[in-house]
Amino acid sequence: MNVLDIMTPDAVTVGMDDSLETVRAIFNSHRFHHLLVIDQGRCVGVISDRDLLRNLSPFVGTKSERTQDAWSLQRKVHQIMTRAVVAVRVDTPIRDCMALLLRHGISCLPVLDDRHRPLGIVTWHDLLAYAMRCGIEPGCTVGHGPHGPGVSPAHPGASPPGVNLGDATALPGTPTPRPGNGPPESDGPRLRLVNG
Repeated sequence: MNVLDIMTPDAVTVGMDDSLETVRAIFNSHRFHHLLVIDQGRCVGVISDRDLLRNLSPFVGTKSERTQDAWSLQRKVHQIMTRAVVAVRVDTPIRDCMALLLRHGISCLPVLDDRHRPLGIVTWHDLLAYAMRCGIEPGCTVGHGPHGPGVSPAHPGASPPGVNLGDATALPGTPTPRPGNGPPESDGPRLRLVNG
């Protein structure tokens, strides 16, 4: 199965010059956690609800709100968005999506065409829902097993490549997160479209 089978099409987008007030209103009215940032039809970044919370004053909307607190809502998306976007194509295998999320310490992957125009989004939630539908249980692995790519039962004594969901070990080669539970350092280009 590929990204096309599990992605959320028509991801909600914002522009680089939209305010954080606009972003907050979108997150408050929907049940998702990521917005794609678009400039001239191309995906140039991602903004998450966590990015928003880190950049808004904690006093916004409270009795203690001051002028400078309210001003944080007027900041622009381009000031806080993540520019180092790791993206995939519709034909990217689901296993590769899982590996990318783990390797980069991220929770969503924009799905883009060859011109970096958004086609949808895949999140950890989509991948977990896929795993549940396919019957992955603790002790099973995701990867190339004796039954081909995809989901296969774990075999005693075997150590197939992939993620062991029973004890949450990461793929071989996954970087170690930085101290403080932050995401691993990125050493890649600012926009990386992964071929399927």
